[in-house]
Amino acid sequence: MPQGIIVVRWDEAEGTVLEAKHPTSVEISPDEMMRIFTSHAMGEGKPGFLAMKLGDLNIASYYTGLALRGMPQYYVAILLTEGEDATVFEEPLTESSTDLLQKVGSDNFLVFLEEAYRGLVDYLTLSDEQRTAMLIRDVRRRLLLQKLTGGPLSKVEAKELLEQELQKEILNMDLLVEPLVNLGLVKKAIVEGIPSECLFLLRDVFPVKLPPDVNLLKALKNRVSEDIATKYEQQVAKFFLGYSAHDEDLEYMANLISNPTKYKIIQALRTNVYTLRELSGRVSSKESEAMEMVKTLQKEQIVSEISDRSGNRYLALKSSPTFLIFFPEYMVNMVREKWASGMLEDGIAKKHLELLKEAYAS
Repeated sequence: MPQGIIVVRWDEAEGTVLEAKHPTSVEISPDEMMRIFTSHAMGEGKPGFLAMKLGDLNIASYYTGLALRGMPQYYVAILLTEGEDATVFEEPLTESSTDLLQKVGSDNFLVFLEEAYRGLVDYLTLSDEQRTAMLIRDVRRRLLLQKLTGGPLSKVEAKELLEQELQKEILNMDLLVEPLVNLGLVKKAIVEGIPSECLFLLRDVFPVKLPPDVNLLKALKNRVSEDIATKYEQQVAKFFLGYSAHDEDLEYMANLISNPTKYKIIQALRTNVYTLRELSGRVSSKESEAMEMVKTLQKEQIVSEISDRSGNRYLALKSSPTFLIFFPEYMVNMVREKWASGMLEDGIAKKHLELLKEAYAS
């Protein structure tokens, strides 16, 4: 488990300066801070992540890169126990550092630092579904995926399209793209004749609500009479009779699954039926807080409340929100058609079809 987090700034006169740390008991010497900075600077001064061991120190660190247009250089480092795998923190540290460093100098920076640290600790216990949600929650990544459903793009083209639509500069496209690569959605490749790396969509992601598992009905029948369980079945059937999934729900689904308490409730109700008191204990939440979350999930057609003849109230899952990650068969014909019509150059079209073939076979 991480022992602490530090934020360090490079000063031309003083060298490395400790901006903040959490917890306050974390100890690191000026010499050790300099050694971390030097390890980053030796890598051509490019922004990025490093896992390193410096003597007794086991470090995962993200560096902002050499000063750009007068911007200061920072690194954010997690101090780990000996034997802990620092590489598992590459994605979450890169992600959280980008947000955290925008808040340097604010009155509540230490609060933000503590929240970032807790998030990094919790990351180790997140499901793949939650990690996907955290990535998709970023509007820039959602927009990039949307653009790539129209065919491959060079990294330069993608950057220009995103900046034009969002009206905001993107300083580092690699930070944006790399998590999508790690998730298997996007592939980066060099194509002869194109000066920058190209981006290819190999998997697509779609938000959907699925029916509850059939075993959930068995669990409900163990607690209520069969006719009440049948009413629950009818509620579920009625919802799905009028339900249709939409691409536009991607942001909603990402925010929903990224919410720790809501997700714990959904996870618990995927496998069993609970009273509110049982559920609040299950998700380690106050009963009043769990009730507020349940009310929201009822409005969103995710949770159903069932009462037995004695007035006991049970909570059961009406729909199970998730992401479907799938092979984009539509992309094969799209690439061929654009190639045939001259909208895609030979090299990039052939490369995309080759990569799609490999992805389909894997």
